[in-house]
Amino acid sequence: MFVSCDMTLDFAARPDIVKLLKLLSRPNGPMIVRLLDGKHTVNEISKRAQITQSYTSQILTELALHGVLDVRENGNVRYYKLTGVHRRCVEAIIAIMVEYAQSLRASPDVD
Repeated sequence: MFVSCDMTLDFAARPDIVKLLKLLSRPNGPMIVRLLDGKHTVNEISKRAQITQSYTSQILTELALHGVLDVRENGNVRYYKLTGVHRRCVEAIIAIMVEYAQSLRASPDVD
């Protein structure tokens, strides 16, 4: 499956996309993204992703500043959720990553 895309997109003008792609490229990035469903706090995300709470908070703050996340507050607790357009983008990217990984397993000689 190949995805047609407009390669003229100015990524410098879209820091939200750049931040999201950087997060997905980290070893624990896909796990963090899956937890951005509006039901998890920084503490819960950091424990499940096995990274420090301060590092998790830094990531989430950057994503929120670039409009990638909606933040819902309940007292002193914040819950994080990917915005609609970013959620769809992440789902598509992860689907492509999974398909690619499966194709590599099926054909280990792929360059």
